[in-house]
Amino acid sequence: MRWRCSTAPTRPPGCSRRSSSAPGCPTRWSGGVRFYERKEVKDLLAYLRVLANPNDVVSLRRILNVPKRGIGDRAEAMIEALSSRERISFWDALRRADEAHGMATRSLNAVREFVAMIEELIGKAEGCRRRRWPRRCWSPPATAPSSRRRRTRRTSPAWRTSTS
Repeated sequence: MRWRCSTAPTRPPGCSRRSSSAPGCPTRWSGGVRFYERKEVKDLLAYLRVLANPNDVVSLRRILNVPKRGIGDRAEAMIEALSSRERISFWDALRRADEAHGMATRSLNAVREFVAMIEELIGKAEGCRRRRWPRRCWSPPATAPSSRRRRTRRTSPAWRTSTS
């Protein structure tokens, strides 16, 4: 494997431990916190936020036409008008885009494809959450070293002596 062709985005270097990288794997920190100011990173985080909460309007609007899908400002304004008129969330208005009056067929098809893609990704994320995350990430196993009480001379019952 050529190291210069691989990358792994991580937390800012101040939060990460260098000892956690694999031995023999060259590491180079670039940018620090500026990494999160990049458009690509903001877009990726917006996608992840929408998968976690489709009603996040700010993130949803950010990714609506990223990459270019043919959903323009006019189509977005029509979706917003539908949302206001029906008093529903922006996400629900996207799902009911065919009810938006005067939207071009091309834009309507692009919105349908976007909604189908997001719903598919949400389904995949839910599947991962059900299978892996509760066991491995969210709750530590009962035998994890951090949850075990360390036995020392002071806490071990075998080292206690009774003075009777």
